[in-house]
Amino acid sequence: MQQLFRGLDATTALIEFSADGTILKANPLFCQTMGYRADELKGVHHRVFCPPEVANGAEYQAFWRRLKSGESFSGKFRRLTREGRPIWLEATYFPVLGKAGEVVKVVKIASDITGRVEEADRTRRLLLALDRSMAVIEFDRNGTILSANDNFLTLMGYRLDELVGTPHRALCKPDYAASPAYRQFWDSLQRGEYFGGQCERVARDGRTVWLEATYNPIRDEDGELTRVYKFATDVTATVERHRAEREAAHAACEISRGSEKLSGEGERVILEAIAKMDALTAKVRAASTQVRQLGEQANGITSIVNTIKDIADQTNLLALNAAIEAARAGSAGRGFAVVADEVRKLAERTTKSTVEIADMIEAIRAETLSVIDGMAGSLAEVDEGTRLANQAGQAIGEIRLGAQRVVEVVSALSSQLTR
Repeated sequence: MQQLFRGLDATTALIEFSADGTILKANPLFCQTMGYRADELKGVHHRVFCPPEVANGAEYQAFWRRLKSGESFSGKFRRLTREGRPIWLEATYFPVLGKAGEVVKVVKIASDITGRVEEADRTRRLLLALDRSMAVIEFDRNGTILSANDNFLTLMGYRLDELVGTPHRALCKPDYAASPAYRQFWDSLQRGEYFGGQCERVARDGRTVWLEATYNPIRDEDGELTRVYKFATDVTATVERHRAEREAAHAACEISRGSEKLSGEGERVILEAIAKMDALTAKVRAASTQVRQLGEQANGITSIVNTIKDIADQTNLLALNAAIEAARAGSAGRGFAVVADEVRKLAERTTKSTVEIADMIEAIRAETLSVIDGMAGSLAEVDEGTRLANQAGQAIGEIRLGAQRVVEVVSALSSQLTR
């Protein structure tokens, strides 16, 4: 026994009390753990290590009565160091009996587990926070549901008794649950691999629920995987909004491409129209030139007709003079008189014809002038139409460039949303 105590004294925080709790001695490891010197502790009661609410409680009094009666205690105990700092000890209190069977002292061996307890407490608080704010479900290593918190039950529309013992695949769409991808998913979890991402699941009423979730494999102290915890938040609204945005972007992209195509077609049509109007303008200009030349030729014909008329008038006058001279000559001039009369009649017919021709030429000239005026107006209108068509071509070209830029922007947006 003495050898055992010597071994413990060298490696373990150890303190000895009388049966009523008065400190008899403490080894260096215990003093170091609690921040005391050995002489500061000797003769002081055990309650110096306890918070006031513990030391003054009935349970503490009963604790020492039970030790004094020979009962041992083991567990985790919250104590205070010399500076008043809380410390957690994993300790065993065991009474040492005298020859008559009475308790002569109580020995406590302890180890500082403050870090472990605080880490466990942080983990506990974290789990409580997660439990309050997230949907949590627990599976065994094969995917059978062990438990689920209220958030998960509310989200998926189940009661707890409906889920416990049910396989995870009950929360999945049938085609996915039967797929190789699903089997690979659980194979990776059983290997202890973490998973995080968006998951498509099915609620009790059949509606699709999108979860942003993590699957966390948990191993025991021997390294064996025993549990899988899933922490999830409902992102259904976000996923559906993104899907609607992608669909809207795709539709906008298609509309933009259609607009670009139509504007390109419109530009082509207008360019063809401009080319045809340019050709028409050239023809109208040529026709206008020809009509103007025709008018000038009509003026020349009028001049010739006037000359012929003048000649006919002079011929008629000469024929009249010849007839007078033939009459004076008597029978000798009778033959000449006949010829003079025929010449006079021919001159009269020529004069009449030239008058008619002059009237016709004048009518043609007047019509030609009217046509020239009309064609000048048409030419001005064609020029204006060509100018407007050119402006339209420039405008629709700018529209097409704008449509191309819209297609590029919308396509880039659609690509970003798809990713």
